[in-house]
Amino acid sequence: MTSPVNFALALLAVAAADGLRAQSAEPRLVFEVASVKPSDEASKKPMGWQYDDARVSYTRANLKVLVMDAYNVQYYQLDAPSWFETQHYDVSAKIPDGASQDQVAPMLQTLLTERFRMTLHRETRNEPAFALVVGKSGPKLRNSVETGEPAVTVNDGHFEWRRATMAWFAQRLSGLTGRPVVDMTGLSGKFDITLELTPSELAGLRSAATAVESQEGTSIFEALRAIGLKLEARRMPIDHLVIDSALRVPTEN
Repeated sequence: MTSPVNFALALLAVAAADGLRAQSAEPRLVFEVASVKPSDEASKKPMGWQYDDARVSYTRANLKVLVMDAYNVQYYQLDAPSWFETQHYDVSAKIPDGASQDQVAPMLQTLLTERFRMTLHRETRNEPAFALVVGKSGPKLRNSVETGEPAVTVNDGHFEWRRATMAWFAQRLSGLTGRPVVDMTGLSGKFDITLELTPSELAGLRSAATAVESQEGTSIFEALRAIGLKLEARRMPIDHLVIDSALRVPTEN
């Protein structure tokens, strides 16, 4: 039989554990005020977005874009209903005073969960991808002397990546190749990178991603080799975000 003293000690231990769990559970980050509305499709406004220290705004953004920004995933990582790309929304949200930019994505996650009743889960799948690696001759990259966040400018087939980490650069290459690109260069620091691709070469990239063996019309491979980098086709574990359910019409503001 358990003694009264031991029973009391057990209760105290449970209470202490519950207290620690309560302290460790951080409150959800939320915007100070937010508006989420279906876009006026008749207006034909172009899609756009703006972030600053005080506010986050989206105009005619589809739900796929919003989820990608909220959870920092690429298009190939997001499994969502087809209407996520055809339904558009206007979002305006005020960032609380003192909040950091790193807290904006968790706030957007909370907003999507609350207004769209969104539920989701994560999966890891072994699938075709590219590994970005250093070529046999070694890297031929320009170290960036600029400060600030990575940026890219595109003019026809002229691409300039500035202040780019290799991980960030690999993510952007995913959009050009149509496959996940994972940084496996082992290179640290930030770089300024320029690639030249003609419109016809750009058009061939997506189909080339499914027929890498031929590498026809895939000058991106040669362009990367010129700066000492290489894309290797592999099967790799890729994280996916899977949308289980969501409302088409967000709840009232």
